[in-house]
Amino acid sequence: MEQQKEELLNQVQEFNDTFDEYFKAFMEYLNGGIIKDSEYVLGHPTLFTLSNKLQVSYLQLPESLQKRLLDLEFDVFLHCNNQIDFFSFRTFLLEKQRFHKTSTIAVRVDSELNLAKMLIESDILGEYSKIPKRNFHFYRGQLQPMIMDELRLEIEKDLQKQLEDEEKAVSEFENDSEKNNDFNKDEIGFFNDAIEKLGKTEAMIGSADGIVGKTLNLINTVTSIGKFL
Repeated sequence: MEQQKEELLNQVQEFNDTFDEYFKAFMEYLNGGIIKDSEYVLGHPTLFTLSNKLQVSYLQLPESLQKRLLDLEFDVFLHCNNQIDFFSFRTFLLEKQRFHKTSTIAVRVDSELNLAKMLIESDILGEYSKIPKRNFHFYRGQLQPMIMDELRLEIEKDLQKQLEDEEKAVSEFENDSEKNNDFNKDEIGFFNDAIEKLGKTEAMIGSADGIVGKTLNLINTVTSIGKFL
């Protein structure tokens, strides 16, 4: 029993230490998008490795603690493990002025880990689920959106705009095609009238060797070729 308790405490402490390292690197990278001439503008020497280490450490925690951390929006720190995604995430946080929220989440996570250690030491970790889900809005005048929800809405908005732009482009193309078709119909009608008149003129002149006859033959040849192009 004591050995199991010690193992659980070690798992939580290892996760705690890893998260401290990760969050320090994360804040350095986040500030790299604000501070001019920062060495962390494009990347960070340890952040991407620590992000993978954090995920491995998270999976070793008791399931009840994993769930509690997700309730605290800890999943925000589990979605990026490469330069491209971290750069996009940082851009979002800075543009939306939501970077301070990550610090709030980190403080709550640290507090929850301390609680979990106390539960383990008291041999009542199995009672963890009896603690109500945290409500951080009971003292606020309005609900504060979750970062991942904001990201989801941002993506949906971008996709909707892309869809509207594509529909607009298709509509404009179809309108242009209809205009071209109308123009071609008028052009063909005029062309047919001209051929008919030339035919009548040829009949009146009575010779296909004349200028009108040769012109008519040329037009008939051209239009015949056009049908097969």
